[in-house]
Amino acid sequence: MMTRASSTSNRSIGTGIRFGRQRTILCATIWAFLAACRGSAGDASAMQVRIDIDAEYAGAEVAVGDLAGGGHLELVTNGDGDVLVFGETADGRFELVSRTSAGENAGGMALADFDEDGALDVLVANHDTEYITLLLGDGSGRLVDRSRIRPGVTPHPHEPEAADIDGDGHLDALIDSRGDHAILVLRGDGDGGFRTPATRVDVGGDPYRGMALGDLNGDGWVDLVTPNPSEVAVILNREGRLERAGAVAASSPFNVALGDLNADGALDIISAAERGPAELRLGDGTGRFDASPTVSRDLPNGAKRIRVGDFDGDGVDDAAITIWFSDRLFLLMGSAGRAEWLSMEVEGAENPWGLATADLNGDGCDDLVVGDAGAARLFVFRSRRSGDGCGHEGARPLASGLR
Repeated sequence: MMTRASSTSNRSIGTGIRFGRQRTILCATIWAFLAACRGSAGDASAMQVRIDIDAEYAGAEVAVGDLAGGGHLELVTNGDGDVLVFGETADGRFELVSRTSAGENAGGMALADFDEDGALDVLVANHDTEYITLLLGDGSGRLVDRSRIRPGVTPHPHEPEAADIDGDGHLDALIDSRGDHAILVLRGDGDGGFRTPATRVDVGGDPYRGMALGDLNGDGWVDLVTPNPSEVAVILNREGRLERAGAVAASSPFNVALGDLNADGALDIISAAERGPAELRLGDGTGRFDASPTVSRDLPNGAKRIRVGDFDGDGVDDAAITIWFSDRLFLLMGSAGRAEWLSMEVEGAENPWGLATADLNGDGCDDLVVGDAGAARLFVFRSRRSGDGCGHEGARPLASGLR
């Protein structure tokens, strides 16, 4: 069976990319700026909620998915080698559902149903080790440590992803291997197992912070891009075989994402440098991208994560970027016309790192979850609908200054 991917965005909520199973969040409202109150995890009326995590180090990784099977989305993060799942109660509060050991130095996570039992699982990259860890979900929000997987990564894993690369109907695991300038593909068997040895895909550089997945050329197969030191590599899927098809010069990209930010039906590349600009390069739908960025903006040093969602409710993808050395979240608002930068204060944050987007409150507009790795906290920014519009507290245009 040929695997297919969304032609408009690679964002997914708690699932790998496969035929007919990519969940995307779409909105149909217009942007409005709203004022709202702030609060703690116990304040169900707050539009900005802070969740303190009982860990010395937590929040560098954040994911969202329906792990409890009730149709509501849970927050997933890492902390002191564990994976923590937080569920939202009926009155809007967040409480810890489960905490599961995930081996040494639990880092990047991918949420997907690897054993095809209808419950989301969590694949974890164990930093400074040679292995990754699979935690199987039981459908109640609890996880069981299934196995340690040694894919042959060098020097250690950072960012796992999940997608059906070979079109056999089972999700595969992808992991960066920066020591040999490659992405490794582990073929899934549909029962939570993976075939070894992994398939090595040369990306022509050091894919330190992983990859972004999506259908770049409209053929229905899952492609990917990786942030190499001075370029973004483009890897196309030739009916189950990933091949480097070229690269786009970029300003020291640390992270990369894919989204259709100009509403033309083709995925575009959003990249951000730790010390340098965030850039948008438009795609033409054939796997090619503009050599020069359509948008380039210097941000404070320390860009860590880029996630795509529809934050202004216009049906066009937008991008959010966390900055390690800033107490602000930066938003690049996509449009069929001109893209616009916004910024939001993450009040009380020390070092924003982790980032996830999803419609948590069911109003049809994407919400934002920010992980503060410096203080072991999560910040939830709920959208609010008002009339024909929706928006997020404190979002305002970013003019000539960074703040």
